[in-house]
Amino acid sequence: KRSLTLKASTMKVYMDTAREFIRYINKPLVLISREDVEYYLRTKAREGNAGTSMNNKRRKLNSLFVWMKKNQFIRENPMEDIESFKEVLKPVDHMTAEEVEQLKEGCRDKRDRALLEWLRSTASRKGEIPYVNINQINWGSGEVTIYGEKTDTYRTVYLDGVALKYL
Repeated sequence: KRSLTLKASTMKVYMDTAREFIRYINKPLVLISREDVEYYLRTKAREGNAGTSMNNKRRKLNSLFVWMKKNQFIRENPMEDIESFKEVLKPVDHMTAEEVEQLKEGCRDKRDRALLEWLRSTASRKGEIPYVNINQINWGSGEVTIYGEKTDTYRTVYLDGVALKYL
């Protein structure tokens, strides 16, 4: 079961979406119909929002209406049968070897370099690194189990020889 506590920044984004929706529809949330939601989403799509952005709006509104139904403010979720938007997946943009070298040259000290090598080697998020203790690193294999701040799960990442050297 997911935690009921959201980060303040996440809650703000959800609230901003709900407020925008209410401004577009201009009627009480308990009276919203599927047609109202479709009108809002069609309008936002015509304004140039990409499929990914539209799916984010759809998901946030669905969360609101799921909550409203669960708490008996509404009997039916108007989002229930609204389909996802098509998303165009862009290729992952990797840094070139030259760009990586520029970052390495820009390091002021060994600590900067160790952090850069950690990020390069593990692809972990910057917010995940402070939770790692040095005794969690397997210095032979480079294996480290880290807490994924976005997924609320633990996962294993691997430090390569260069990262281990700088650490």
